[in-house]
Amino acid sequence: MKMLKRFTAAAAAVLMLAAGMVPGAHASASEAVEDYVVSTFDQGIMIEKYNGSEAQVVIPSQMTLPSSGQTLDVFAIGDNAFASNLSVTSVTIPDTVKFIGQEAFSNCQNIVSVTFGNSVEGIGVSAFSSCSSIEHILLPDSLNLLGAAAFEYCYSLKTVHTGDGIETLTSYSFSRCGSLYKVTLGNNVTTIQKDAFLGSNEIEEVWFNEKAQNFSMDSFGSGFSGKIYCYYDSFAEQFAHDNNIEHEYYEISGITLEGPDKTVYLEGEAVSIEGLKVTARYNNAPSRNIDLSKCHIDTEYEDDEGRSIEVIYTEGTKSFYKYAHISFIEDVVTGIEITKLPDTLLYRYRYRRGVSLSGIELEVTYESGKRETVTDTSLMTVTGFSNTKRGVQTLTVSYEGQKAEYQVTVRALWWQWILLIVCFGWIWYR
Repeated sequence: MKMLKRFTAAAAAVLMLAAGMVPGAHASASEAVEDYVVSTFDQGIMIEKYNGSEAQVVIPSQMTLPSSGQTLDVFAIGDNAFASNLSVTSVTIPDTVKFIGQEAFSNCQNIVSVTFGNSVEGIGVSAFSSCSSIEHILLPDSLNLLGAAAFEYCYSLKTVHTGDGIETLTSYSFSRCGSLYKVTLGNNVTTIQKDAFLGSNEIEEVWFNEKAQNFSMDSFGSGFSGKIYCYYDSFAEQFAHDNNIEHEYYEISGITLEGPDKTVYLEGEAVSIEGLKVTARYNNAPSRNIDLSKCHIDTEYEDDEGRSIEVIYTEGTKSFYKYAHISFIEDVVTGIEITKLPDTLLYRYRYRRGVSLSGIELEVTYESGKRETVTDTSLMTVTGFSNTKRGVQTLTVSYEGQKAEYQVTVRALWWQWILLIVCFGWIWYR
């Protein structure tokens, strides 16, 4: 056990140094400030020792150093700072404190309650071990490192909530807590190391999150006979089945939809579920995101209110339906191009028939980027033609509000030229 503690302490120190939580050098020598002996580091003040006799201790967030007159934040509680103090019954740790050292409060047998500030990132090895009167522990969401045996031998401890920051419950962290009956894992706990709850044989309830996967019966000890509360279709459920442990699903109350990213489509465009998020709500547990693969999704659902994406999620015997309404707008033509000219490009002067578009092909471009070829001339109009003007004429073809141009030629036949010469000659002779 001692070798394990030394190893974990060393690992914790490395992690703390990497996180910039443990200072590298003193900025000043130790000195007394009221009931405390403190040291100064780059990050602020670390409490080395508490020499007071108060029952209810509220650790100050700042202290003024007599030697320099500086007022600095208290950022750490050092190793053994309160160890074996039998006067203290409650401790309030301020938001400025980031690190609580090894055995900082160990064997404080009369501490009943500890209130953690919102900035505590690390709790050292055996920091609260043998605090035999503590009844409830609520770890802060800021915590990301919990030393081995941090709360070992807390005989009166009844409930533990690990907070939503920490990912690993280390070995012996809550071992031999004989009164512990309820454990609630925060949202981000993924690992429960071997013997984390060794000898805490009175545990009746363990409330699991969805992420916890790295644990086994060795995490709880052979004496574990409690009940597991878990999400449907989770690792904890499978763990309970495999080990014949009584379990109960969290009570689902409904689902909510967020998204999808796109809800307005052009006619004919495929519907996408990109950005669609399904969240299940529970009466007795935090909400959780549901993988879309576990839902039945119909992107072509239609009712009196129009088109929707229908999402059906089933958990146990309960099914929940939600709809994301979508709409479609006409795919507007943004351009046309003549890719094949009409069959007729030469017209007779004063020919009474109109322009023929027979044989023309248009490449039509839509707002969606779609392209298609149109040959139906009944959908087209043409302007700019005159059968009384000889020569090249530029005509305009219109389709769905877009235009394109091409050229035709109007000329007289040989007999029309003879008539023109005779007519103009007679007029000149007159």
